[in-house]
Amino acid sequence: MPSLAAVRQSNATFSPATPPVAIFIGGTSGIGQGTAQAFARHTKGNSHIVLVGRNRAAAEAIIETFPKHENPNYEFVQCDASLIKNIPETTSTLLARLPKVNYLVLTCGVLPSVGDILRGVRHFTDEGLDMVLELAFYARVKFMLDLLPLLQKAKDAGEDARVLNVAAAGHGGPIDLDDMGLRKTYGPKTVRPTLATYTDMVMEVSAQIFAYHGQT
Repeated sequence: MPSLAAVRQSNATFSPATPPVAIFIGGTSGIGQGTAQAFARHTKGNSHIVLVGRNRAAAEAIIETFPKHENPNYEFVQCDASLIKNIPETTSTLLARLPKVNYLVLTCGVLPSVGDILRGVRHFTDEGLDMVLELAFYARVKFMLDLLPLLQKAKDAGEDARVLNVAAAGHGGPIDLDDMGLRKTYGPKTVRPTLATYTDMVMEVSAQIFAYHGQT
């Protein structure tokens, strides 16, 4: 792993030849917000930034902190990602009007209380999915798979095409093939490592598919 100094030096020299397009899923708070603000700062406003989330007021306040540019291209797309049915409408709109995506940042999620986790208390969406699993895994995978064509366009143009999924990469554990939804074994010892394993597997397979489709 590179040192913090090396990362900062690399960030300081980041200067793409053309304005990059970056989508931040869950970009209206927390890590997503911080990453979006850092990206805006390092591109000096010369980028197209799309914040995807539920809170328009929060998004507008964040966009106000971005560097001023003669041709600002910052926007908010409203989507409640806690319901899978909402995601195709959002991604189809982005597919129709964006020329490419260079960076897709996935940070949407919900942090349950420690008490709920210890007691095995779960909160389900209207679609019957566990809220933690839905946002940290299912929704992120859906966004990534839907938007792969735009990432491919960036790659075909010789530009960066990257997906950043903020999770516990490399910290996975064994999975129970008879309990993929953790309906029998939900708890502090299973949620995090299972999600990490699911995510690692999906990212590895997606990278292989992406590389295959990028071959000429």
